[in-house]
Amino acid sequence: MIGTLLKKDLRRKIAQPGGFLLLVALPLLFSLILGTVFGGSGDKEVTIRVSLLLEDHDRSLASRALASVFSGGELADLFSVQPVDSGLGQELMDAGKASALLIIPAGFGDSLLSQKTTTLRLIKNPAEAFLPKIAQETVTLLADGGDRLLHLAASPIQKIHRLSESKEFPPDVAIGAVAVEFNRLIRALEPVFFPPLLALHKESSISEKGQEATKEPEFNLFAYLLTGNSILLLFFLIDALSRDIFVEKEKRTLDRMATAPLSIRTVIVAKLLFNWLASSAALLLVWLLAALIFAVSIPRPWLFFPVCLLIAAALTGITGFFYALFKSRSQASAIMPAPILIFGLLGGAMVPIGNLPEFLRALSVVSPIFWSADTLQSILFTNDGWSAIAPNLVILGLTALLFLSTAGLLFERRMQR
Repeated sequence: MIGTLLKKDLRRKIAQPGGFLLLVALPLLFSLILGTVFGGSGDKEVTIRVSLLLEDHDRSLASRALASVFSGGELADLFSVQPVDSGLGQELMDAGKASALLIIPAGFGDSLLSQKTTTLRLIKNPAEAFLPKIAQETVTLLADGGDRLLHLAASPIQKIHRLSESKEFPPDVAIGAVAVEFNRLIRALEPVFFPPLLALHKESSISEKGQEATKEPEFNLFAYLLTGNSILLLFFLIDALSRDIFVEKEKRTLDRMATAPLSIRTVIVAKLLFNWLASSAALLLVWLLAALIFAVSIPRPWLFFPVCLLIAAALTGITGFFYALFKSRSQASAIMPAPILIFGLLGGAMVPIGNLPEFLRALSVVSPIFWSADTLQSILFTNDGWSAIAPNLVILGLTALLFLSTAGLLFERRMQR
């Protein structure tokens, strides 16, 4: 009998496929947009480059040293620095031509030598979400490090400042005294920095055949963003599918079913089962598309795809619970988007959890999107097995069981009235 009810719902969707196909296509369309912005195809690697405009009003040795930091080492791979004249940087920023503009004020070098406070100005592009944040954190780190260094080397720097103010060439004795102080400072810091107290050792496990026994999956920004956004869009899809019960109530279809030789519980189970199957298919299609078009690597499909089914079951149960409390389709349409958006915000689908205020980060655990995305990310980006995601699976499984059963009981009581 449940199979007959599923066929009925499927035939209704096939008869009017536009709305259903649009709902299924939304996650796919969003994955296409994300792939265009962040993704790549084939073996092409996605490279993040922060476009940084540098406006130097000081033209001193210190300002040139600061600018050179962005063009050396690993920062050279991350930043694309373009020196600009005064005023041109702001024009380029207004036109959205760069991620950030760093302005070094006049007198920067003199302020450092005289141990006076000086301020670097960083202007971020509000149209970009991640790259300006990288520029901000990097400049903040450099400023903090420079501040600590200036305090540690205050004595020799003050001597250099006094020598620079003299119009005569400094004597050998004065230069030697500065060199001795710097040498003493380096020797004092040597136990801390040479070698560093904390080091990273990278090592690969090699099998007998010369192959790597285990390989850490590569990080893919597109896949990382998709883990949260696909779950958020899935929530909206299930929300739209759940409104069908009010449509059938308005068309008296449920009343006719009540006269048929089948129980109300069977009707409810069939509705929840159809929503779960449809949402599972949509979520699997999103990731199959990501794998086929954007070359997203799914290292353990035997684990990843069953977890997708569990996530769809948990979201189906939560949505069904809310709909069991609603009295009409208009009420559901007005209220349901609010908890979905709240879950999306707390779960990191709309804003990275690390950027949320501390009190909101503490509330992330109440969002099913948080547990769903975290589970998918663990499978995609780590080599941890079942044990690593077992707590997440338990929470998702209990969520599905609790909310599906509660939704069924509430629907059954309402339909019996």
